[in-house]
Parts: sequence; structure tokens; C-alpha cells
Amino acid sequence: MRRIPRHFLLTIVLAVVLGAHAVAQDSQVPVVRPGPDAYNSGGVISWDRGAPTFQLIPQGPGARSGRIWVSSSASGLFIEGQLDGPKPVWPATRAELLGADHIEVWLAAEPKLDLPPIGWGNQFGENDLDSAKDCVGLEDSGPGSAPRQEACRSWYEQQVLYRKQFRKLFVRQWLLAGDPLTYRMKYSVEAYASAAMQSITNAISSDAYIPATIAPALHDGVRIAILNTPPDKPGYDFQIVIPYSAFPPVPSLDVSDLWLMVDVFGAAPTGRKMGAFSTTAPNRKWGDPSTFNHVRIERPLRMQLTPCSYPLTQKDVYDKEQPTFVYPVPFGTADGAPVVIDKSIILGNPEGGYLYDPVGASPGEGIDQFFSKATGNGGFVCGPLLAYKNGSVSIKTDKVLHEDSFATKVLPDGWTLVRTGPRADSTTFGSGECGACPRAQLQIYAISPQGEIETALDIYKITLEPDTWAADFQFAPDWSRAAYYSQPSTQSADPAPWKETDYCLSGHSYEPCGVKENVKPPNPPVVKALNDAD
Repeated sequence: MRRIPRHFLLTIVLAVVLGAHAVAQDSQVPVVRPGPDAYNSGGVISWDRGAPTFQLIPQGPGARSGRIWVSSSASGLFIEGQLDGPKPVWPATRAELLGADHIEVWLAAEPKLDLPPIGWGNQFGENDLDSAKDCVGLEDSGPGSAPRQEACRSWYEQQVLYRKQFRKLFVRQWLLAGDPLTYRMKYSVEAYASAAMQSITNAISSDAYIPATIAPALHDGVRIAILNTPPDKPGYDFQIVIPYSAFPPVPSLDVSDLWLMVDVFGAAPTGRKMGAFSTTAPNRKWGDPSTFNHVRIERPLRMQLTPCSYPLTQKDVYDKEQPTFVYPVPFGTADGAPVVIDKSIILGNPEGGYLYDPVGASPGEGIDQFFSKATGNGGFVCGPLLAYKNGSVSIKTDKVLHEDSFATKVLPDGWTLVRTGPRADSTTFGSGECGACPRAQLQIYAISPQGEIETALDIYKITLEPDTWAADFQFAPDWSRAAYYSQPSTQSADPAPWKETDYCLSGHSYEPCGVKENVKPPNPPVVKALNDAD
């Protein structure tokens, strides 16, 4: 999926939610109260748990009854259980896991994942397909149109199958069991998203189809402790730790709402693959997050997208919002203050210049990288879409910054200059006449202490054209002057002379302050891509 940094897609973060009181699933959402930091405790936790979050609901004869507590901390979730019934029969090998006593924990941050329509895009817009029949639109392309339609229909059907597995990457299912000798953790296996990822990898030969960014971690830190219980006490007790680092992608910067389900399985009787089970979700359907228990965290993990606090939704190259997610940070703060992050996961269809036939995965996934700089007066400037934050002053714009040529300067009167460039760039799709020609760019913006923004300098020239065959820049270290160099094309064997146009800082803007003919450009070039036409 081709992505342009300046047109980053929507940022959406999944929310985490857990309950602290045993309440019917349809009446109200349980609220999970803060508990001990089990992830960093290093052992079994004893604390005042209060009322259970859920009562287990037996799903057949022989299923265990019991109580489940869910709590949260700055590092993740803590799930505890007290179970009735016979002593457990733990698996001796991984192959025996499903047929032995074990616990399954399901987790999602979105009950229903909405995806963009199946399709792709190019410089003329988006091509959305409601069905394989829509591929008939490719028939007016001359000889070979029939094979193109057939390839399109095949691609569409492949996307339908791909999406069934892709949706599973936003859900986690852990199979957990104790050791038959020590009763401590023996197995912690994520089975649902991992199997979906393996299916995608096995079925698709092209790396363009493999959404590695949202693949579950092989070693995610989820662990279980089986508590030693007296021989005369029925059942067993357990404690499970799920760190935030093991969570699936989330669509909210406050991880407060989750869809969680705990299933407890007994050992399978002779002739059956699995034993009787109990669940916390009365209307459960295997693999369907909307049927899990919706829970809410009282003290949620909070994240902030750069110091400028970008919103959770951004727009793509077609000015259209797309699903966006983030992975929760491994640890929150003790006081609940937000943790600053600089990446989001975006979902979008493949797009590119002259992309007239479908290719790749729909949707694909990618990383949007944000960046920021402290201004020296207590403020921050952030990108790739220019944003500014200083105390109560906060602005966000559609002006594009480029991290590789991004700088700031605070003037004596408190105004902040923001520079992007000098650099060479191209159009979004590189299409049209001279669409791939480098663009000579230097933009400077001025931001007042009150948050007003002005364009202080804007140089944008297309090179490899007659009037500007080559170009370059120089920029004074003290920001007092910018020089733009240009060289026209010539029919002569001798190169045309260069011209220098100067711009000087006056107040908060740059004004033309001189033109020099027959000058020498910077050597070596400052922006080589603009001065490499030969």
C-alpha cells in the first residue's frame, strides 16, 4: 500500500473497558476498579478484591461454577478466579491442551470492525467494488480487457477471503493452563489472531498482503498462576496477567472500553475432544466480540498523540476518513497522566499513480509517523500536518511539514517561525505532465503567541521545465535570509547562467530583497535532487 507521509490516514485507538461488579451483561457495563500491579509483582497477589466482576455460567452438565474478578493497573489487566468442581487435570503436552482443564480469555477493543469497501485508487479517484461484477468497468480498455476483468474478479474474491482472516487480527484468544506437577504456568498460547495470521501468510505469496504491523506477538507476556489449594478444597484458584503490550490494536487514546470473555474448560471425558465449560458471557458466540462482556476501566490507560494532541481521526489522500488504531503503550502513569505516543496504525486501500488495475491487499495497513519539536519557549510544533501547542494555545492546520527538513525558531517578540525545507518533492501520485518532476520547496510559517498563523515564505517551483531546469537553496543559520537559485534550460551546449533571488526576514515574514544574475549555485548542492538534471 503506497503511502504519502503528508497525507496520513485517520488515527483511531481501540478502547479498554472492564467491570468491577457482577451485573447482567444487558443491564449495565461493569466498571473495573484499580487493583495491584500484578505484572511487576513477581508472584502471587493477595489483596482485598471486593465483589466479583462475573459469576461463571455453566454451559452444560459437569461444567464448573465459580467467580471471576477483573482489575486494572498501570501495566494491564489482572483476572482472578475461584472455581468449584473436581481438582484439575492439566495437560502434559501442548497437544493435550484443548482436551484438558484450561482457561480461555478473549479480548477485543472493538465489537465490530468497520473496514473500507473493497477497492483501490489512483490519480482519478477511488475504485470501490460492491461485488466481483463491478470489474466489468475495466472492459473499455481495448485488447486484453477480458483477462483484466478476470484478474479483477479473482482479486475481489481473494479479498473477501482475506478480510475474514484480517478481522481476526483485532481479537485475542489466550489458552492458559497450569503445570500438572507444580500447578504453576505451563502454557500461555494466543490461538485466534495467530491462526488468522498464519492463514494469511500461507495463502498469500506476496508480502503486500501480509499485515505484519498488527500481527500478534509470539511472546506477549500473558501468564497464569495456579494457586495451591488445600487437598480438601474443591476446584482451584487462578490469577492471570494480561499486560497492555499484549493487547490488540485499540481505536481510542483512552483505553477504557473492552470486550472481554473468560471461559473455563474441564477435562474432556473419554471419546470427546473437549470437556464441559463455563463462561462469563451469557450470549457468547465463539470469535464474535460483540457477544463478549463489555467492561469499562475506572482508571483507563491514557495516551496522547504527540505533545500537540492530534485528534483520533485524520484524512487520507482523497480527503476521506479511514479506520486508524494504535497499540497501547506497555505502561501507563501512576497518576493517570497521558503517555505521549508518535505512531498510529492506519487501514486503507492500495493507491498509486496510474494504478488502473487492482493490486495488493484491501485493506492494507501501515504506520503513520508523527513528530514534534520543543520551541524553547515552552511550546511544541508537531507534524506532519502543522500543529502548535503552548499552554492554553492550541492550533491545528492542513499545512504539511516534512520531518527531514523541519526546524523552528522563536523570535524575540514571541512569534515562532516554522520551516519545512528546502527540499525536493513530487506530486502525490506523480501523474500528469511532468508529474514526476522534482518540486523545489521551501515554506516558512509564523505563529503568534496567541496562535494566529501566517505564511512567511512560500517557494514552490517545478524543475526540469524550460524556465527552471535546475534549482537550489541556501538558508542563513540565523534565519535572516533565504536564497533561491534557478537555472533555465538552454539549447546551447553551454549551461545557462544561474540566478539568485534573495528573501530577507522583515518582522514575521520574508520579503524579496534582491536579485543577482550570473551567480554560482551552492557547491556542493544543498538539495542535490534539484540540481542533478544531467
